[in-house]
Amino acid sequence: MATTFDVIFIGAGPGGYVGGNSAAFALLNAARLAAPMCAGFLSRSIGPGGVAAISSGAYLLCAAGAAFLSGQEYRRPSVAAKARTPIAATYREGFSRILASERLRLLVGVSMIRSFFTGFMQSLLIVIFVGRLGGSDADYGLAMTAAALGSLAGSLCGPFAARALPRRIAAGAGLGAYFACLASLGIVGSLPAAMAILTMGSVALYSAAIVLHSERDAATELGTRGRVYGANTTVQTVSSLVSILVGGALADRFGAGPAFVAGGSAALVALAAVSVRAAARKPRPVAR
Repeated sequence: MATTFDVIFIGAGPGGYVGGNSAAFALLNAARLAAPMCAGFLSRSIGPGGVAAISSGAYLLCAAGAAFLSGQEYRRPSVAAKARTPIAATYREGFSRILASERLRLLVGVSMIRSFFTGFMQSLLIVIFVGRLGGSDADYGLAMTAAALGSLAGSLCGPFAARALPRRIAAGAGLGAYFACLASLGIVGSLPAAMAILTMGSVALYSAAIVLHSERDAATELGTRGRVYGANTTVQTVSSLVSILVGGALADRFGAGPAFVAGGSAALVALAAVSVRAAARKPRPVAR
């Protein structure tokens, strides 16, 4: 997704990234809502095989179309220089640039908090709605639709939050609300309340994501984005894999409800600790 956002609003300047990321997230979430309905209609008309063929063709067209996209130019290394650069060196450069930038370290740390403490929850939502709360498959589908609507609303609300509040507060409040909603799913006792909480959490998450992605885009030089974003994605992927293993084990041992409460609460504590540390390191004006 990082590549998609860069393509849509590359080179717009720090003020423009918010609008570009909002548009990209809104389009992705609108597609997330429309795709299941289109797939259901098409599968009745042309069958699952036809739907798979159309999906494959759409992916190929998107990949081919990417070759014709243009954006802000930067000095590209020669083909010979690229051939001499090992993949490991590219990864090292990406991690080095993250470690060298306090702003990027903070942003990657925040993304790691989310993926490590809550990465397992998406796969266990069906356990919460169907197993713990006794809902049907239709109820679970309705909950996922509500979550997608919340994500779309959050994508559109993000720019307003970024303008109304300092960006650290907007991002921190959004993530904090999201983590609190996830923890609440572990103790809520009714399906309607759980759907409402999941929707509110999705709004909060995507409102914060607009700010966080925009800050990351503004902090990363255009010519190094592939390496930096690749390193960031690696950190998130590894954290998510560990989260799935640990979260699954906790859910097996104690149940999905306690696992959600523990994961959401731990994420809140970690976010608060990072926020306090970042505020303490922020330069203060010298008294005269």
